[in-house]
Amino acid sequence: MNEPTAVSTMCKTVGAHENAAMSEVSLESLYDGYGRSLYRFALTLVGSTDDAEDAVSEVFARVARDPDRLGRVGDIRAYLFSSTRNAAYSI
Repeated sequence: MNEPTAVSTMCKTVGAHENAAMSEVSLESLYDGYGRSLYRFALTLVGSTDDAEDAVSEVFARVARDPDRLGRVGDIRAYLFSSTRNAAYSI
């Protein structure tokens, strides 16, 4: 799998419908910047493409539900990777 397209589709849907404060465009930009790396990272942790997609989907769904969360972190990249690790280990 070259790109976790299910995650991308989910992010667009979540961004468009779950939280008006987090625009689809900004969620999509965040995914475009980090999605592939997070997916590859999750895949190394769980070894399953489905579980890796689920972990990354969960991270982006949390961001879509509470976009202010990113404003409270100092390093967005570190936050996304640690959130992905936590989501992967909880699967």
